[in-house]
Amino acid sequence: MCHEIVVSTTKGRIQMNSDNCEIIYTAPDTGIHRTTIKIGIKGSKGVNWLEEIDLPVLRFPDPIPMIGGYPSGSSISKSSFLHQSSINVPVEDGWHHIQDKSKQRITSYSVKISRQDSIIFNLTNIIGFRLPQDLIEFSRSSIRQDDVIIFYDIETLIYSHEKRVIKGAYQLIVE
Repeated sequence: MCHEIVVSTTKGRIQMNSDNCEIIYTAPDTGIHRTTIKIGIKGSKGVNWLEEIDLPVLRFPDPIPMIGGYPSGSSISKSSFLHQSSINVPVEDGWHHIQDKSKQRITSYSVKISRQDSIIFNLTNIIGFRLPQDLIEFSRSSIRQDDVIIFYDIETLIYSHEKRVIKGAYQLIVE
């Protein structure tokens, strides 16, 4: 039945999954605040438009960075941290957090490690989402309990279109 349904929009891009009729709308930029969506049925003489709806366009919430499923502010053992390879912005799929680079991904970030009131390690403008070897080697030899690993200036790419810098920092406390 879904393969007979047609959808269109005045601004942005709209797609419908013909298996389950799920409709996904993507705005071309963050300046779009409203759009009109039309729904119709394919017929032998073209499309019979059934409904035209004016809807608000809501902004995607900021992605939430994680390393190995640990949210910001979590305690992580040194060995668990050393087994991680990247910082990600997973997407909730209803039951789990999954990494889907076509929906959102980290494009760059900076990281520092603090001990009490001092910065003991700092790397800026890291391109991509992988943890750099310098960070892994320093962590292996030098981090200890109560050190704080801080990721900041995290830039993301959402749906391959919108670049967004995440507000605040993502922190892990070494236990």
